[in-house]
Amino acid sequence: KTIVCVDGVPPDFKTAEEFGMKTVHIPLKYEAPSPKQILDLATAVSRGRERGVVYIHCHQGKHRSAAAAAIVSVAFGDLTIPEAKEQMRVSQTSVVYQGLWDAVDSTLIVPVDDVLQNNTVFPSSVEPKGITSQMIWIDDALDNLHRLQRSEWRAPSNHPDLVGAAEVGMIVDTFRLIQLSTEANRFSDDFETLLVNAMHQASSLEEALVQELPKNELYIYLKRVEQSCINCHATHRR
Repeated sequence: KTIVCVDGVPPDFKTAEEFGMKTVHIPLKYEAPSPKQILDLATAVSRGRERGVVYIHCHQGKHRSAAAAAIVSVAFGDLTIPEAKEQMRVSQTSVVYQGLWDAVDSTLIVPVDDVLQNNTVFPSSVEPKGITSQMIWIDDALDNLHRLQRSEWRAPSNHPDLVGAAEVGMIVDTFRLIQLSTEANRFSDDFETLLVNAMHQASSLEEALVQELPKNELYIYLKRVEQSCINCHATHRR
């Protein structure tokens, strides 16, 4: 009856409504949710349970959504932390996203009063920003990937929070947002082809980082992502 979407891309709430389902959009990154996000997740699931079964959703169905489900289960006292982490392993949550695992480790029981007093009105869908802003996000993530590459794909001392797969995951999410946006229709037909290729290259780099492939191979995947951006900019950058 309720879909709690923690993906960066907005859920198709209109179709969900046609089938009697309500969507709640609480976008998460590939890192530990904030205390406010944890309270909101607990509140959204609690309200959803009053309507029936709640499904927590993300793009791949095994990283952010599994962590969100684990956090809520611990916050409600439905699972212990070890039990919740075991469920994340069943869902194949990658150990690369250490922030998600750390968040479960630090989750405490959420007082019922905190949930009842949370007056947040949850949107069915959070609208993304325009393509210009999204391209800036991608540039920032690429800068972080270069920092990691220069540090042998380890978090540099001045950026200990950087996780390569998380940075690429954000790039993939952003490409998907652009593909679904009405702004994309302003470009010529080959724009979507170039965009799909860029998304494919970014997804391949994300998977390579999750699998911890050799450093020289990771560099090749990174160069492919950059080249896909260059190919698109050559035709469409304004």
